Amino acid sequence: MTSNLDDPVELLRFGDEKTPIVISLNKFRGMRFIDIRRFYFDKISKSTKPTPKGIALKEDEFGVITNFLVSNMDSLRELFTSN
Repeated sequence: MTSNLDDPVELLRFGDEKTPIVISLNKFRGMRFIDIRRFYFDKISKSTKPTPKGIALKEDEFGVITNFLVSNMDSLRELFTSN
């Protein structure tokens, strides 16, 4: 995965083809962010475009969330599967 980090680097696209969630690495004002964003299908351009629904995380914020998810995976799984 090589790219000029001035351009977004798409890391993962999943979900519905017309309204996917896209995780990308972006750079803004010299800082890198992990961007997690919902996209929509634009009928005029026939392409997907980003919505305002998303979050851009700085490296340290992403680390905190990642550590939390990994450390609590079993509990979170149980919450998703419980009544």
